[in-house]
Amino acid sequence: IGNKSFERSEFDGKVQEQNFLVKMDPRVKTSALDLKIQHDLSLACYEGRTKIQAELLPELTAQALACVQDGWASDFNELSTDALRRFLESHSARVTETMVMDDAHWGLRGHD
Repeated sequence: IGNKSFERSEFDGKVQEQNFLVKMDPRVKTSALDLKIQHDLSLACYEGRTKIQAELLPELTAQALACVQDGWASDFNELSTDALRRFLESHSARVTETMVMDDAHWGLRGHD
């Protein structure tokens, strides 16, 4: 914002170049610092998602994409977010502790 940018385009073999100034929309009341924070967080999320997707096993990625193609999720992002949320919900410390205690009680008493 406020810096000169450079536009270069080519059409019908002719190259056109033009400098222009980027200005903040006057209706936007968000501070430059808050915009930077939002940008940085968005970029970190994007890079994290890209890294996770790149590190997924190919067969998991194929299964996930097949689910999206079959209409079980609107896109890969939705599917992976939902899967992570469900995993974290089912593996919280409280749930894990309850399951361990249930197993211990069953082991000690030998019945349900």
